Amino acid sequence: MRFDRLLRGAALLALVVGYGGNAGAEEITVLTWNHASLAETYYNPAIAEFEAAHPGVKVKWLDRKGTEFNAFLQTQMVANATPDVVEFQGMLWLEYQDKGLIENMAPYLAKEPDVAARFDPKINDYWGIADGQWALPAQWGTTLLHYSIPAFKAAGISGPPKTWDEFMDYVARTTDPSKQQVGFISLNFDWAFWPMLATNGIELLNEDMTKAAFNTPKMKEVVTALADATAKGQISKTSWTGRWVEPNGEFADGRDAMYLAFYSSYSFFKSASKWVSPETLGTAQWPGGWTVPSPQAWSIMKDSKHPDLAWEFVKLMTSKKWAAKYGQIYALLSGNKEADAENVEYFKKNDPSAAEVLEANLGALDKITGAWKTPKNAEILGVRRRSGCASNRQLRASSATGPRTRTRSGSASPSAVGNGPSPIPDFTAETRPRTLLFRATSLASDATAASHFDAR
Repeated sequence: MRFDRLLRGAALLALVVGYGGNAGAEEITVLTWNHASLAETYYNPAIAEFEAAHPGVKVKWLDRKGTEFNAFLQTQMVANATPDVVEFQGMLWLEYQDKGLIENMAPYLAKEPDVAARFDPKINDYWGIADGQWALPAQWGTTLLHYSIPAFKAAGISGPPKTWDEFMDYVARTTDPSKQQVGFISLNFDWAFWPMLATNGIELLNEDMTKAAFNTPKMKEVVTALADATAKGQISKTSWTGRWVEPNGEFADGRDAMYLAFYSSYSFFKSASKWVSPETLGTAQWPGGWTVPSPQAWSIMKDSKHPDLAWEFVKLMTSKKWAAKYGQIYALLSGNKEADAENVEYFKKNDPSAAEVLEANLGALDKITGAWKTPKNAEILGVRRRSGCASNRQLRASSATGPRTRTRSGSASPSAVGNGPSPIPDFTAETRPRTLLFRATSLASDATAASHFDAR
């Protein structure tokens, strides 16, 4: 759904329900991303500490699931009830920065260099653009390759793959139909696939992000290899038809030798697994070191009525104490250097596999992919496909019933965020990255699948 359309809908909803502005001169509102379960263990104690340090100030904490977050935030904005502090997921912040809706934190950091020193510059760069710092990390992590040590040993493999060819070889060697074990599974998120492409030298966009750059012979070669391996039962079809719960559950059941997943998957599949232990689970960076970040971060909204108090709240949440606390709850990195170093040592004693996950994330800062700094990110990835582009439901149906021939190709829809600094690339509905990858894999048995990737 387009950004401006969401705003218009939000304006109508605000009129219907009669939302008012922020209540009270000394109240700040904080909106978080799907953290309601952390009320007692994290947010309520942190808020109590903040309020004690700022007598007369109250914090109103709001939380929404990812599916509700954007529409809710925009409804609040239109109703003159913009939260003071917002915790954004991934690159969503950039759509708001592009509209001038987020406060630049660079002046605050310049005045308080001790706060700036908390963070690794390579991590902070994720939220840096146009000479500004538009958010500070709440959590940081990237894609990683988890693998079953017993499955590797049974196949005569001593460690994780270092190259793409080695990876594909391991996929075949660790597939064991007698054990109902396949060689590889991936989370099914548009951007999560990109380590597989980046390690093969495939770029999504040209240098100025105005044209598609991935429609190449190498892309055809890679997706054909993925398609063939899926057809042979060496790559789990759940990689292309599941989402979050299904791949995590399948790996937890011990049915896959390797798993490309975000850092946060570890706590989910470990809690559901009977086999995961330091002796059985290995974690490494993807071959070639390529990785996709999926962080969350604190931003101060431009319409905040109390920006200085909002800054004080961000400082508290990114302090060593609360960053370390958060990291220990979910076995995640916080982006605070001291807190993360402390937590690595904590987990080495209490959960060595989690420590391995954290250390692998800390080493994955030099080869970032899947994080293009363009406010057209949602349009580029085809999260909301229009103009003749198939929906997820249609694509999944094609996986079950066979190939479908599209009769309309259509051009890419207008920018999701208006007239930003980067024009929308010249994708057609047929050349959106997600559509391409899905066709290459879900139609793996179709001899015409590769024809969808003819290089131009």
